[in-house]
Amino acid sequence: DPRIGLAGSSYLQVVHGCLTGRPPLPDLDLERSVQAFLRQAIAAGLVASAHDLSDGGLAVAAVEASLAGGLGAHLELPAGLARPDRLLFAEGGARILVSVAPERSIAWQEALDQAEAAAPGSVPARCLGVVSAAPELSISQAGTPLLQLPLVLLRERYEQAIPRRLREAGPPPEH
Repeated sequence: DPRIGLAGSSYLQVVHGCLTGRPPLPDLDLERSVQAFLRQAIAAGLVASAHDLSDGGLAVAAVEASLAGGLGAHLELPAGLARPDRLLFAEGGARILVSVAPERSIAWQEALDQAEAAAPGSVPARCLGVVSAAPELSISQAGTPLLQLPLVLLRERYEQAIPRRLREAGPPPEH
């Protein structure tokens, strides 16, 4: 799918030390339909939280959403979709990680079904997992763990990212 990828991504820069390749192609029609659907779902009270996947991909969005809400989550990705690094860190537009309260899940699915009936493929969606009170984020693919970390560790790493980078860079050069 040319609309998502690792080229030009934060993952490529941080993990592999290079920033190269063409970023994903935007699909403005898909973006418009996904954003319109999400605004309607929020207005209808169906959405508990929403976080875009444009910078850092699914794993980063899941971490940031878990830290913001103070809740853990377990995501289960289907087998055979893509390589684990692409599943976790691919960037692109029109991708949003949404959480829905259990009591709103039927209404959420009905809204998705209506959107699909009105314009097939306009709001592609897939249930990936559940939000949990357990203070841990886990992501698996077909039962194989890809990530399993306590929120306390994720919060410490997240909050210390800038100070850690500054320490690693050393003191500024003297003029």
